[in-house]
Amino acid sequence: MQIELLLSELEIDILCITETCVYEGQHFGGYKGYNFHKLDAGTGRRGVMILVRDYIKSRVIECTLDDFSCNIEALVIKCQIGYCKSFLIACV
Repeated sequence: MQIELLLSELEIDILCITETCVYEGQHFGGYKGYNFHKLDAGTGRRGVMILVRDYIKSRVIECTLDDFSCNIEALVIKCQIGYCKSFLIACV
């Protein structure tokens, strides 16, 4: 798979992917050495995903986009490496 090759060849720590096209009920097994967070639109045509290396602590931060009149998928995670300050990653 292209994503697996990208992750291994470039030694990527965090990868944001848009337009994931993961259909409702479809299983996503993830990638070895990575945790994944995803948000699906439910239509099967849209969605976002963030892959994070196992050594980076990560958790989803609740985010609402009520101010927008269109349907936007936004996934925000909080990450921390060791005892360093945490940082946010967003995939829209």
